[in-house]
Amino acid sequence: MGATPLRQLPSVARVLQRLEAEGALADYPRALVVACARDAVDRAREGLRAGGPTAATVSVEALLADAQALLAERAPLSLARAVNATGVIVHTNLGRAPLCVPAREAVATAAGYAVLEVDPATGDRGSRQRHIGGLLRALTGAEAALAVNNNAAAVVLALSALARGREVIVSRGELIEIGGSFRIPDIMAASGCRLVEVGTTNKTYLRSRADRRDRAAGEGAPQQFRGRGLCPRRLAGRSGCARPAEGRAGAVRYGQRGAG
Repeated sequence: MGATPLRQLPSVARVLQRLEAEGALADYPRALVVACARDAVDRAREGLRAGGPTAATVSVEALLADAQALLAERAPLSLARAVNATGVIVHTNLGRAPLCVPAREAVATAAGYAVLEVDPATGDRGSRQRHIGGLLRALTGAEAALAVNNNAAAVVLALSALARGREVIVSRGELIEIGGSFRIPDIMAASGCRLVEVGTTNKTYLRSRADRRDRAAGEGAPQQFRGRGLCPRRLAGRSGCARPAEGRAGAVRYGQRGAG
């Protein structure tokens, strides 16, 4: 660098002034504009340290162009539309199943102010579950229903309500880790039940379940990915534990043995 010290570079303030004059603040948030101006100067400084052009030759116009390029790169949303040509209809990495038009309209309605937890008849505070509880009961035939954010939360709630302090039988082939680093043994421990492993990682037989029926008071817990694990439908009526029953639309609900 010799006679061209880094302090000869145009300052961030000068680059920011030029960006403001070009109308950048009308199109982008100020914090983003400032960050891009600063990064443009920092990149020029690193270039000089690496043996690039001298500071005297780095103009404000060059830094302005670099900052504008950074703005164009960083401003757009990272989530963009895609065409699913993978052959997998429900593709997790592409957002799983697309929303139908009525669902999109419902999302648009809920995006603004809405009576989420307000009873429109009385004006009093209500429950957000009222919007979906009746629909889920009609769909599944269950006595009660609520919605949670993910499968792990659903498993914790179900086990806490039905099997806290009791044994829950799970095939070793289903002791998995699901999305978000949720491990089935940890989820079951958080629900207050006792995990009982049966079978092996690749095969579990009905007799494996029968061997534990006198000790298990909980239910065979279905997981997000069954693989070759223990499917609760196959075990209906084979033990004294909670019996899975087919609800409408193929949903599974749990009731006491002998219940419809």
